[in-house]
Amino acid sequence: MRNLRSCASFCDSLGIMAQRTVYTSLQDVARSGVGKQASLPNNYYVTDFCLEDSMVQLRKRERGEKCVNPVVHSHRLRVRYSETDQMSVVYHTNYLNWFEVGRTEFIRHADLSYRELEEKGVMIPLTDANISYKRPAKYDDEVEIRTHVSEITPIRLTFAYEIVRVADEELLVTGKTMHVFTNTALKPIRLSRTEPEVYAWLEHQHKGGK
Repeated sequence: MRNLRSCASFCDSLGIMAQRTVYTSLQDVARSGVGKQASLPNNYYVTDFCLEDSMVQLRKRERGEKCVNPVVHSHRLRVRYSETDQMSVVYHTNYLNWFEVGRTEFIRHADLSYRELEEKGVMIPLTDANISYKRPAKYDDEVEIRTHVSEITPIRLTFAYEIVRVADEELLVTGKTMHVFTNTALKPIRLSRTEPEVYAWLEHQHKGGK
């Protein structure tokens, strides 16, 4: 996994420990002896790689804090013909749709859904998105969407994504979406006060399930 190795190398250059191990199944997690991590639900895995932005790492290093290794959710899908363009590659905006699939399934596999959040009066509107295209996905490719919480505060939430072609583990796209917590009138709220259990769960995922 080239991108994760690069991140690990960067962590090493900062003096941050980042083991080169990725747990891609519950069995791997259990064999690794990481304790509580073995109880993670299906399609989740943990990584000992540093997955944070370089600037976040630098700020944490200055404060003497460690790099966070969040829980990553994996969801696979196959490219449909309607998602490609005349060049027979996936049309660029579809990757943003896949980001939405990734974060929706991230929450769903924790016995929570966007619908349930909305029923609680909590909205998570998107405020910003960025995306970096590395390689094209093509018709009938099976791709894996890897989603994790990269940053969280009582008011804001950021999801980070990697889209990888399953057949050769080629990194296709990386990106982030930034969100705010609001009520149904789209007024900002502090999730830690409004829904402390939901906030605690999201923070738990950001910290690697620890």
